[in-house]
Amino acid sequence: MEIQIDQKRIQRIKRSKVLQIDCKGIASPSIEWAESPEDLRQSFSLVHREYLRLGYLKEPHPSGLFFGIHSLLPETVTLVVKSESKVVATLTQVPDTADHGLPMDTLFKRELDTLRRKGRKTAELCALVTSPELRWKNLYMQMTRIMYRHALCNGINDFCIMVNPKHVEFYKLIFMFEQLGPEKHYPVLGVPAVALRADLNLAKQRFHEKYGWSDTECNLHDYLHKSFGDARSAWAEQLEPPVRISPKTRAYFSA
Repeated sequence: MEIQIDQKRIQRIKRSKVLQIDCKGIASPSIEWAESPEDLRQSFSLVHREYLRLGYLKEPHPSGLFFGIHSLLPETVTLVVKSESKVVATLTQVPDTADHGLPMDTLFKRELDTLRRKGRKTAELCALVTSPELRWKNLYMQMTRIMYRHALCNGINDFCIMVNPKHVEFYKLIFMFEQLGPEKHYPVLGVPAVALRADLNLAKQRFHEKYGWSDTECNLHDYLHKSFGDARSAWAEQLEPPVRISPKTRAYFSA
């Protein structure tokens, strides 16, 4: 059974070409930490626009932006992929804090508290959005790679995510997430959500066991843990550590 799952995993990566990042048609592609008000505004605008298009939001917000208190906490980091100066993809990582918890506490606080009682340091990945015309270019993989390395450098033990039930199999199969909580209705977006968790303490070993033997086009272990210096990652390889969101930037969005 396990061999069949491993074969299915590799076939899925080959078929979807997950590790083949395609930047053709993206003018001067770059990936950056969103630290300025303008970069964050574009990120929140992209999320708002795509959530409307997908039907997650029933009515547009007057600001044309979608974000919450967790989006602007000093510890939160947001990545943006740009085509020249335009944000075309984004992903946010929210570390757990005593004062604010995680966004998914609204549905899965009991499950998250179980991790907290064990002394686990958790972070939530959320607001993953790519412009629809670039959806098949796998830009999310570059952002995932950087967020994964950032989490490891900051002692994060667990990645937690809420996903639509239709995406659960992908995250379990490819990234080896485990179920953290059952399907529930997420009223913020009016959609069902399932809680998943990835143990980062075991991630490198698991990725090596499942991918270390495979060809480059399927080797997710090497993609996440090694530097390539080639076209797949050169434009995203030398990213500096992020700076904390400033009070001035937070004030910009509360005005």
